[in-house]
Amino acid sequence: MPTPTDDCRDLLTVIASMKAAPGKQAELKAGLEALIEPTSQEDGYVNYDLYQGVEDLTSLHSSGSR
Repeated sequence: MPTPTDDCRDLLTVIASMKAAPGKQAELKAGLEALIEPTSQEDGYVNYDLYQGVEDLTSLHSSGSR
C-alpha cells in the first residue's frame, strides 16, 4: 500500500497508538476526531488518518505526515 512518503522522503510520518481506559473509548475517539480539521489547516499538512481496532474497539491508532 503506497504512503505519502513513498514519493517524498523528506516527509515525516508520526504514528501513535492509544488504548482507551475502560468506559472512555468514545471520549478518546471523539477527541482524536476533533484533531482532524485543525490539523488539516497546519502548514506542511499532508495527511492525518485515524484507525480503530476491529476486534478491540478500545485500540486507536493515528498517523500523520508533514
